[in-house]
Amino acid sequence: LLDIFEINALGNHNILNASAVIALAHQLKISTAKIKNGILKYTGVQRRFEIKHKINDIIFVDDYAHHPSEIEATLKSTKKSYPNRRIIAMFQPHLYSRTQDFYREFAKALLVADEIFIAKIYPAREKPIDGITSQLIADIVEKSGHKKIRYIKDFTELENEIASIIRENDILISLGAGTINMSLEKIYEIYEQRIMQKK
Repeated sequence: LLDIFEINALGNHNILNASAVIALAHQLKISTAKIKNGILKYTGVQRRFEIKHKINDIIFVDDYAHHPSEIEATLKSTKKSYPNRRIIAMFQPHLYSRTQDFYREFAKALLVADEIFIAKIYPAREKPIDGITSQLIADIVEKSGHKKIRYIKDFTELENEIASIIRENDILISLGAGTINMSLEKIYEIYEQRIMQKK
């Protein structure tokens, strides 16, 4: 018999994971009703397309994606699920070595977004590598013909700039394994304060 299962988590990877869970649950003789209920209640894990806030029809999303394939999957899933919304991506590269190895791939993955903001590299355990900065990614994006790309080193400037351009129907996504999620929260606070001041 053919059953239809609904899932509230975005992306093909979540669909594949849910399919595996459904197959295993059937093998364990769990009722279809319980499986459907469990799958429907699952909304994903922390920092994986985690919707943090909604205000004025703007969605603030945090995603831990820090590899080109993860970023591309997240942005493509967002575009597919919300085709009529402007996607603003703010990305913080994680590690100098990873940026050195994948800056071209990062640039290609980010092209899916309508507006791209790139922060300085989160070093974690690493020391800087000469010539390796987020500018490498920004340059490739720009050369690809994307007109809405900015590399902003200062986080306060980054937060204020994004807060000044977000508008109704936008999706703002923070991407990275560093501290970029803190900037997402700050942008939400700035925007919320502006809304309150207008009332």
